[in-house]
Amino acid sequence: LRSLVGSGCVQETEAWKLVKEKILKIDKHNEEETMPYIQKIVDLLMNLKQAESIPNFFINTKIQNFFLNEFFLNTSNNLINTRTFEKPIVLEMSNFILEEIVLLFLRLIPEDHVKMCETFRTIMDPTRSYFKLNNLDVDNNQPSKFGFVRQHTQDELAWGKSLKQGDELDAIKYDNKYRRICWSQAEVVSSIEGHIKISFKNDSSIYDRWIERNSFDIACLGTKCKDYEWRLQIKQGDLLDVSDPQNTWYNSTVLDKREVEKDEKTIYELLIGYRFFNESGEKTDAQGRKFSGWSAKYDEWISCASPRIAKYNTCLLYTSPSPRDRQKSRMPSSA
Repeated sequence: LRSLVGSGCVQETEAWKLVKEKILKIDKHNEEETMPYIQKIVDLLMNLKQAESIPNFFINTKIQNFFLNEFFLNTSNNLINTRTFEKPIVLEMSNFILEEIVLLFLRLIPEDHVKMCETFRTIMDPTRSYFKLNNLDVDNNQPSKFGFVRQHTQDELAWGKSLKQGDELDAIKYDNKYRRICWSQAEVVSSIEGHIKISFKNDSSIYDRWIERNSFDIACLGTKCKDYEWRLQIKQGDLLDVSDPQNTWYNSTVLDKREVEKDEKTIYELLIGYRFFNESGEKTDAQGRKFSGWSAKYDEWISCASPRIAKYNTCLLYTSPSPRDRQKSRMPSSA
């Protein structure tokens, strides 16, 4: 691929369409071969950042419209929908690209670029799986790049200091194995001067955490976890979105529900089938029912409080069980 940026300006779009297609197909299995194309975008944005005039940089209106109303929108969507990266350098490059697109948007606010507004909305949406999965520890003592740091109120600090064994609260649960998180209800099971140990309701002790009393990962009961009661009421036959062991969300069916005793707690578990039954399904199960999705071979028991479970059609990215078809049907998480 020949150099795409020269003399401080962009002079063509055809070669960049190839870059766009490569980024569309990026996933954790082909990061190595996609890196040169990601680097091209990094170089482009670095040159654009130094340009005195955006219109002069893009030479003409046609090229400018291609980048501002198509290329950057598709790039931000595809990077964010990738969800996870195996190589830290790729994640670093992706973050740089997204940050520079946001800064570019700020330069263009006075101008009439509707698609750039859509690009900004895509990147800044904190509910995207991209931000939930690629968690970075934030040092609250360091200033934010955007000029502000979230601070506790005096009431919040007093509440955290008062927590004691037996108190209930909302807390963020981390599933490190599957890289999923969610707010859930928990109980303080031990405490020392600056920290508390919490155990999550209706789940294994493997999620227990020691946490600082002034952490933003805890909150008053009922203020952050809004779906706990819904989870307890999930029953056989309900449709859910469930993240499989490869971190892909699927429309799924609750096949059964059971109570198990684990770590001196009663836990409600759901038998999840990564499929949904419908007359137009392309497969048939042992009972003769037609379905779309994965067969019973991949069914598994999951706690109803797991971060891998969500309400139906709220997290779905793919509906096809075929990895090849999954790539073809890639779509935003809001679809």
